[in-house]
Amino acid sequence: MSFPINTNVLSEMTRPEPNGKVVSWLADQPEETLFLSVIALGEISEGVLQLPSGTRRKGLLNCIREEFQEPGGVAHAGGIPPAAPRRFTTTTPPMP
Repeated sequence: MSFPINTNVLSEMTRPEPNGKVVSWLADQPEETLFLSVIALGEISEGVLQLPSGTRRKGLLNCIREEFQEPGGVAHAGGIPPAAPRRFTTTTPPMP
């Protein structure tokens, strides 16, 4: 079974202290079952573009570019791009 990841889940994971229930749920899901819809990717991109200019916005835009737009990124693997939860976990240092 596959689960489309809601934009709110990814947003929560970028917080300095994400909700423990969200972290636990995401950690319990097999990575290959998690997917982003094109709509969620658009919502993420739009939300980042609405952030004020600064290092956080720049870091998030770079993450989007690397994971979803550049050759070799998950979007170039074909089909609906899978989520990359390891990029949005508390074990990853916060993006500047």
